[in-house]
Amino acid sequence: MIKLGKFDLGIRFVTVYADPNIYGAKFSYTAHDESRIVIGIADNFHGIISNLLHEAAEMVFGEMRLRYTPSPEIGRDNGAYFFAMDHTAFSEAMSRVAVLVEKLFPILYKLHKKHAKSRNRG
Repeated sequence: MIKLGKFDLGIRFVTVYADPNIYGAKFSYTAHDESRIVIGIADNFHGIISNLLHEAAEMVFGEMRLRYTPSPEIGRDNGAYFFAMDHTAFSEAMSRVAVLVEKLFPILYKLHKKHAKSRNRG
């Protein structure tokens, strides 16, 4: 895993890692500045950006209390989350996500190209 650094996500800073061996992404956060996003960079580039947008938005929606889990939800299926917001909250959330994506886009692009070349040599 490659630590890319600590980046502003509008409401908190998040440590971002790239993993050249996985597809997809995941996030975790705590109250004590241990927030993180892990982005797989084995995918094509639009998949990488899609995963970044997905995880960053979901993280922001949670922080803004826009992400809900049906109750009772015994199975803890992450597919059961739903999001409720008006257009103002959506605009605010996307502005926060944009702060992160603006910084990460060029870094991820370079990493993706580098790792794609090494996979192609393979």
